[in-house]
Amino acid sequence: MSPNSIKYLAMNKSNITFALFLSFFLLIGTVGCKDDNKGGDQPIPSKITASVSELSLRVGEQATVNVTEGSGKYNTRTAAPGIASARVKGNDIIIRGESVGEVELTIGDALSGLTTAVKVNVSQRMMPLSLDQKQVSMYIHLQTLVKIVSGSGKYEVSVADPKILKAEIQDNSLILNSLEVGETTVTVTDTDTKKKAELSVKVTLPAIKLNTGSITLDRDTQQAVLILAGNGEYTIDNKSDKFTVELSADKRMLTVTGKVAGIGEFKIIDKRSGTEATVKVKVNYSPLTSDMDYVVLTLGKDPVEVTINGGSGKLSISPREPNRTEATFKDGKLTVKALEVGRNTLLLKDDEAEQSLTLTVYTIDPSKSINMGGDRNVSGFYATIAIPDYNDEHTYICIVEDKNVGDTWGIEVQKTFSISRRKGGTTKVTLVDVTTGASGTFNITFR
Repeated sequence: MSPNSIKYLAMNKSNITFALFLSFFLLIGTVGCKDDNKGGDQPIPSKITASVSELSLRVGEQATVNVTEGSGKYNTRTAAPGIASARVKGNDIIIRGESVGEVELTIGDALSGLTTAVKVNVSQRMMPLSLDQKQVSMYIHLQTLVKIVSGSGKYEVSVADPKILKAEIQDNSLILNSLEVGETTVTVTDTDTKKKAELSVKVTLPAIKLNTGSITLDRDTQQAVLILAGNGEYTIDNKSDKFTVELSADKRMLTVTGKVAGIGEFKIIDKRSGTEATVKVKVNYSPLTSDMDYVVLTLGKDPVEVTINGGSGKLSISPREPNRTEATFKDGKLTVKALEVGRNTLLLKDDEAEQSLTLTVYTIDPSKSINMGGDRNVSGFYATIAIPDYNDEHTYICIVEDKNVGDTWGIEVQKTFSISRRKGGTTKVTLVDVTTGASGTFNITFR
């Protein structure tokens, strides 16, 4: 090889080396430029900024946070999505309160990797201010409770006329205390939401109220009627002569005293409220009684007069057997006359006194007799005597004239009858066959 050829080859080798070096440099520059601009033509931001760093929401409420500096491509993350959730819409981050609590929301730039934080505080859902009543009517000097159904829990209360009413808040309730008669308005303000609720209140005097509207008592006895509500100033209107009414010193009780049997009523009027109450009063009649346990009549003889005590003095008479007995009543005397032999029952009814009395009547036929076999002398405490010619289809009675000497166990007897000694002495005894009207007498002496 010639010297010129060698020189030419050396020069070409230098050019080739230079060209290779230049190509490598350009390649490195190109790769470097690509690494410095991930978005192609978009510059990489040097910071990320949100419009707020703190945000307060209520449950169910949402707000928008704007990212004022960044690439426009963002993501979000939070440690407690149950408290606050977020979604990205362009440069806006829409945050929603899910439950009560506090959480930090991180906003990240997808290009630069930079982040910023927003502190989110979620409070209870805002409730409208509501009371369980809109109008209240109450008596003077009493207390009423009105519940606050919904609201923030922070309230103030005011009364248009504090002379009529005092109002205060206790445990989500409005406590009203009436002071004077009148009408006023109570205003409750929710200090958190500034919402207001009004309550109309009317204070009146209480109507008079008694524990009963009717009483029943006997003559010369007393019964109390309690005043449950009223205003302490009363007038008693009693036009009845059947009873008297007195007001107690403390004006809380009425005392009614029965005087005469009958029915009446009285009124008590509350002077302040003008209200009144009526009490019906019944004074019982004395029990209906007669001066005889039974009546024994004799055919063809004068009627027997029976004294009737108690009741209203107005009786109706109903004989079980109208053909056997005639009975009339006048001025407290029952006159009974025999019409035929037998036993009869008289029903004496006093409708006004709501009482009744029964009286048994036996009739003797003087033309018929029973042979009792003579008088008896008894040294013991009782004597048992057999009924002569006894007929078990007949009814018999035994009448002891002087019950201080002795007496039977009952007036109607069967087969035999016993007379028990009470004191020593002699008394007349009459045995009557009620079915036939026959009778017989004898004397019994207890020694």
